[in-house]
Amino acid sequence: KRCTEVLGHKDEPGASDLNSICYMFWDVCPTVPNLENAKDRKELEEAIFWVLQNTIKLPHRACVEGGLHGFGEISCYYEKRVKEIITDFLKTAQLDPALRKYAEAASVGDIL
Repeated sequence: KRCTEVLGHKDEPGASDLNSICYMFWDVCPTVPNLENAKDRKELEEAIFWVLQNTIKLPHRACVEGGLHGFGEISCYYEKRVKEIITDFLKTAQLDPALRKYAEAASVGDIL
């Protein structure tokens, strides 16, 4: 509710003070588990994927962009899984052209 529906990667005007963290959250959040225990690492990975998959389903452009950005950040570690999730998402998602293009780029880690 406190973020405006503008896209950070496009520097669209009208962003609230919280839009930047909505967009860049996954840059400052440790998304690649560095845990020695394989069970703990797997649980954390699954939690991250759960959050990202649910974030891109929210009815808010800035939140969707933030989730896609998160997927783009981890795509180098989970290339196939990220690509499949975003490809499936795009089959039914109603996105404007700019956000759809960003989703396609995020699916292969091209989020710069």
